[in-house]
Amino acid sequence: PAYLWRRNGLDLPGATAPSLRLANLTLADAGQISVVVRNAAGSVTSDSVALTVNPVAPLITSPSAATALVNAPFSYQITTNQTPATFVASPIPPGLLFTAATGTLSGVPTQPGVYDITLTASNVSGQDQRVLRLTVQPPPPIITSAASTGGRVGQPFSYTIAATNAPSAYGAVGLPPGLTLAGNVISGTPTLAGFYT
Repeated sequence: PAYLWRRNGLDLPGATAPSLRLANLTLADAGQISVVVRNAAGSVTSDSVALTVNPVAPLITSPSAATALVNAPFSYQITTNQTPATFVASPIPPGLLFTAATGTLSGVPTQPGVYDITLTASNVSGQDQRVLRLTVQPPPPIITSAASTGGRVGQPFSYTIAATNAPSAYGAVGLPPGLTLAGNVISGTPTLAGFYT
């Protein structure tokens, strides 16, 4: 038999074979269709059927790495090449929440570290997974030691730089002659009087 399928009043060719095979469908083709069958003798029959068109399986397209800061707002959106899709993310770092309906990871991170989060996007046709490597950095240091101090020429001097949030390095520019910085301590014996910033 020869097959036709009818959508929105248009006859579209199918195949000449014992079965009907439709190609190049889009999601817009889904719905009620009429299938018309004609044999070599010219006899015609038709039937109304529901056509379901499934999307292709999603592919995650969002970045596989992100950076956040402790105690600062953060948001990451899972994106895919297909919608709609359902989303899963696990494990979730402390301070963050995952909204499955939108595929959004957001909140305020509370613990520094490197987190590998498995992202999954799926629909009726399949799923895709990707690992998101989220680096949560500690907040920047804040210097808490005194902003002024004094010393005397020819007398030993020492000043300790104190700061919050576990600094990894210290620096000092414009030191008076005779003083140097080692670690977080400025020390030595000043050799020239004056005011130094």
